[in-house]
Formats: sequence, C-alpha cells, structure tokens
Amino acid sequence: MLNPDLPHRRSFVGPPIPWPVECRVDVLEQYINALRALPTEPTSTEQPDTEVSKPMGYIGFGDTPLSRCHFYRRVCDLPANVDPPQLGRIVMKVEHVGALTMPAHLGQSVKTYMQQCGSDLGPVCSHPRQNRWAYLIRPDIPDDTRLFAEMYRLDVQVVRAGGTVALPSPADKGAQFRRWIEPPRCTFRPSGLVVVDAIRACSGRYPMRR
Repeated sequence: MLNPDLPHRRSFVGPPIPWPVECRVDVLEQYINALRALPTEPTSTEQPDTEVSKPMGYIGFGDTPLSRCHFYRRVCDLPANVDPPQLGRIVMKVEHVGALTMPAHLGQSVKTYMQQCGSDLGPVCSHPRQNRWAYLIRPDIPDDTRLFAEMYRLDVQVVRAGGTVALPSPADKGAQFRRWIEPPRCTFRPSGLVVVDAIRACSGRYPMRR
C-alpha cells in the first residue's frame, strides 16, 4: 500500500542501453539464454513504499557485472569472477586460458598480420590507461626461459598460470577503461605459439626494449 505521508513518485524507466560491441545474432541469443539461466529472487506482489538501499556498484539494467561474468563463464568458458563485488570489476585467473599482453601499437600490427594470414584472432582486450592489448590464448607456450626473455625485450608479457587478467565489465565507465577489440563469441582461443609467431613477424617494425 502507498504511504499517504510520502509524496507521489513516478516510476522511472531507464534509457535503452546499446550493446557495447558489434555482435552477431547467434551470439546475442547465447547471451540472452545465459541471462535467463541466472537464478531469480522471489518477488512480492505488495511492496512497502519505502526507499530500498542498493549495494555500491548496483546497475539497474540487464547487463550487470554478474550477468556479464556469467556469459563469460557459460558461453565463452573464461574462468572469470567479479572481484571485488562492490566495484563490479571482472578478472580472469589464468588456468586453461592463457594471455599475452603487449603495447597497443604492436597488438594492432599483430591483429592485422594474423587477419592477413587467415588466422582467427579470438578475444582481444584493450587497456587504454596502460596502452596495452591482451590476447587470450590457449596456454601452449612452452616453459622456455629464452622465449620469455625474447618476449620481454619486445615488452610482451606471457601471463603464466596463476596470474590474472582484467576483463571488460559493465561497471567500467569512460574511454580509459577496458574494452573489447575482438569480443569473445564462443570458446575459441588461438594457439599461443601462433600469436608468438605473429609477434616475431611484426616486431622488426618497433625498437626492442633494453
């Protein structure tokens, strides 16, 4: 029942939220199905007319850090978690999915090179504040000290098992936060060795770090 002592309030309808990246219809359907699979809380037909506090980071629309994380895990098989929950940051622990991070200019060249060679890219994430790109890969890079040193001189980091990679979240606001260059659409990730070969092919265009 409405409380006559409180002023009448109109219901708020938020603006439509555009999809953050271009997405095929089948991928969108997978995302919607993942949202539908989320557990729902029971609702009451009669709610008291009082203010209800929301936790920090709460977003009152369908695309939330929790639902996005559920999509990453269910559709894309990315071991993602919301951490910390109050900020809505999404991180992925490197396990059966590996990662290579590199300067943005090198990442762009690697992307172009792989596309010209007909290689599928898989998920690629940009971190504008760090001016770096992260390629999500199959963790098949051998534990070779010489290879790691070679990549280090090119300012490329091989994120090893137990490391973490931050993924784009609906809670990220502004142009300086993480965004997808190539969003995840399925469970595909390229071989890490294929990306390493592309880095080697492109690295001659940029000076090596000493």
